[in-house]
Amino acid sequence: MSWNQKKIRGILNLIDEDYKIVKNLPEEEQAIMHKYIKRGREVSVEWLTVTGGGSLIFPGKNVILLLYYWIIGDPKLIPIFDFEYPAFIENNVDYLVIYLTVYALIIYFGSYATCMYTAFTPLGPIFMMHCCSWLEIMEIRIGKLFDGDLKETEEKLKDIIKHLQHVYSLVEQILTSFRVIYECTLRGAILLIPITFYEIIMAANKGEVPLEFISLIVGGVLVTSSPCYYSELLMSKGESLRQTMYSCGWESVPDTKIRNMIRLVLVRALRPCALRSLFKPICLETLAEVFQQSYAIFNVINSMWN
Repeated sequence: MSWNQKKIRGILNLIDEDYKIVKNLPEEEQAIMHKYIKRGREVSVEWLTVTGGGSLIFPGKNVILLLYYWIIGDPKLIPIFDFEYPAFIENNVDYLVIYLTVYALIIYFGSYATCMYTAFTPLGPIFMMHCCSWLEIMEIRIGKLFDGDLKETEEKLKDIIKHLQHVYSLVEQILTSFRVIYECTLRGAILLIPITFYEIIMAANKGEVPLEFISLIVGGVLVTSSPCYYSELLMSKGESLRQTMYSCGWESVPDTKIRNMIRLVLVRALRPCALRSLFKPICLETLAEVFQQSYAIFNVINSMWN
């Protein structure tokens, strides 16, 4: 995020400029724009719920255990995370001051991580939905392209092309800003998901309920699925626009200039309007491949250690 902050700020400024002209659009187009703005808000609320809930699992479990041991008459300090600390802390972790200091640092880290995920993770989907709104608006304008005379049609077509260039440029900026992050997320999930599932199964065999691993699985699946789903939505909107343009009756227009302009739009629209990893578009098919590879690795781990 720090590396691409200028690019992300540039995208935010472009979207702000688009929002300033929403009030000048027809009511039908305003409704489309507001629909995707509302969906963007819902994505932010969903991520706040997921990240906040995931962060509260650990202190919540810890508080329940503290109360349980206090009720049964065996009060003791329970670490919020069950792992080995450095020697100085490990030897003094039962002292209240050390315990509270470690507890406060972990709570601070959890709060910071929650804020980071809530603020950053929804950005990609929100940007992609903004592009979807413009593609849907352009699809409506294409349907009304030949309602006037040829001069009016040419002006409408130039306006459509200008907005499509804006959308394609915005998609490229989103791709530049998020390609490495999404690539690492998809590749990391291939290893994270099977290993975590194996840990959950091992804990379940011992009669334990590893809430921390379950929250890790849920978060990993959501972080991996989100860009694939919204990139698929963006790709489907781009394909729908291409089909609308192809079937608008442009081949019967007597003006050669208009026909050539539409041909150029169709040629550009052949390339999927979606985010891409190093080798293929980021879409639901790519997500399915990630889960298939994760399942294969899980089977290998399960057969080796069982």
